[in-house]
This record gives sequence, structure tokens and C-alpha cells, in this order.
Amino acid sequence: MKERLLAHWQGLEPRERRILLAGALVLAVLLPWGGIWLPLSDRAETLRGEVAEARAQQAWMAAAAERVRQAGGATAVPGEGRADSLLGRVDRSAGDYGLGERLERLQPDGDQRVRVWLERADFDQMLYWLDALAETGVRVHALSLEPLDAPGRVNARLTLESES
Repeated sequence: MKERLLAHWQGLEPRERRILLAGALVLAVLLPWGGIWLPLSDRAETLRGEVAEARAQQAWMAAAAERVRQAGGATAVPGEGRADSLLGRVDRSAGDYGLGERLERLQPDGDQRVRVWLERADFDQMLYWLDALAETGVRVHALSLEPLDAPGRVNARLTLESES
């Protein structure tokens, strides 16, 4: 095969050889640039944008948390002190703080814990709600937040625990 290629190459006119060499040189430059460098460069730029957006969201959430701390939280949950279940208190108080429509799922986890799923919840309202619950002896055992594209909105997964 090698001999056939060499024979074919030698059978070409000098002008044809120069054209093929020029084409090979152009391919040798363009293939690595277009096949490797451009996709990596585009991905790096996309990641830079995502990092900047994540930092902006983190800064916004930190500022919102600081505002809540400075404000001293909200008032106590209406109905506190009643002898009702943790599940009932959490459900009722979520509605009192404007999170009732965002409450996707509420599930008991034993006698002293409740799992809560909030979708597209207002972050500030959620913090006020959690602060009010803390005043009634309900603390956050576990919390997972997912920031959304809409400013101030999060998906949250919480496990709330009664201290008593």
C-alpha cells in the first residue's frame, strides 16, 4: 500500500503536489483549532458565566439572611402554645407566612420530625417562617436549597424537628 501511495505521489505534477501539501498544512492547523480549542474555549466561557451567576445568587442570599437577622425575624407563629401535632403546626404556619401554595409535600418522619418540600418559595419569607417556628420550639434538622433563575426564589427540602 505504501508503495502504491508513493508511486501515486510521484506520478502527480509538481503543481498538484504543492496544492495537496498546502491543503494538508491547512488541515493540520484547522483541525486542532476547530476540533479542540474552540469547544474548550466555549465551554470555559459558559462556566465563567455560571460561576458569576452563582456568586451573585450567593451574595444576594447572604444579604437577605443578614437583613432577616437585623430585622429580628417575624412575629411568632399564630396558634402557638396549642396542643396540636408538629405536622399541623408546620402546615398551618406555612400558610400564615405565605408559603402554603409553595408547600409541595409535607410528610411526618416519626413523632418529632416532619419533612417539608417547598417549590419556588420566596427565600425571605421562608427565613421568617423558620425563625417563627424556632420561637415555638421547632428547629431545622436538615436543609437543602436550590437557587432558581427567578431572583429570591428557591426550592427547599427541610427536615424540621420539635425540641420538646
